Amino acid sequence: MIRPQLFHKKKFTFTVNWGYLLAIFSFWVYGFHGAINIGSLPFQLFFLLFLTCSFGMLITGSLYLKEKFSTVQTVFLKDVIIVLSIVSIFFIVAVKKFTQPLVGDQLFYTYWSKIHEILFLLKLNEFSNLSFDDFKAVTVIHLFSLTICAFVGIFFFVITRYTFSKPLIILTLCFWFVFFRLLVITMGGGGNPHPPGQLLPIWITTSLFGLNNFTYQLLLLLLKIQVQTKSLSRLFFLKQAPLHPF
Repeated sequence: MIRPQLFHKKKFTFTVNWGYLLAIFSFWVYGFHGAINIGSLPFQLFFLLFLTCSFGMLITGSLYLKEKFSTVQTVFLKDVIIVLSIVSIFFIVAVKKFTQPLVGDQLFYTYWSKIHEILFLLKLNEFSNLSFDDFKAVTVIHLFSLTICAFVGIFFFVITRYTFSKPLIILTLCFWFVFFRLLVITMGGGGNPHPPGQLLPIWITTSLFGLNNFTYQLLLLLLKIQVQTKSLSRLFFLKQAPLHPF
């Protein structure tokens, strides 16, 4: 049995390298997704050079200045239980929503979050002997996305566990950044008129749990919980704060 005082003080600490997270976000948005592909050829070349240098600086800082980019995060067990309780309550209340079909913007965002996988698989099916006609499209896309996630995980596991030349790591990542950006733009992607960063959470959840209505609706539920939690936090803070004389 856990004592109340021990339960209240129970916590977990972990280190987050924000440079890595920013680099992953930048790689997905501007490299893998190929965002902002409009404009003249000179502009695109200059923009590609700018993006590659910015991405390389993030990786360089993350590797050589880890202490500047890293922070220690503390999570209390009581907070985890509170969040899980809120998610469970919202899940029970909105369980019927998870079976509703995707329409309008929901379908549009889900499609564009997977545009790179769709275009690549179409080209692969067209120019190779591989045939995906006997499989469901959602299954093939999901397996392909899982493969990408596995490669990313293996890559970061290897570079953090073993010693490699840091300049080699930087040049390799910059090469793949340029390669994927040119590849997806050449195939016709990267033309999403909306901010591409908002598609990353959809891509992560659908890559891990599959392309279905439940996965997308679950993400919406988590986002709504975040908004409601922030609203409740602000309300609690205003009640506790003294009134300003003006």
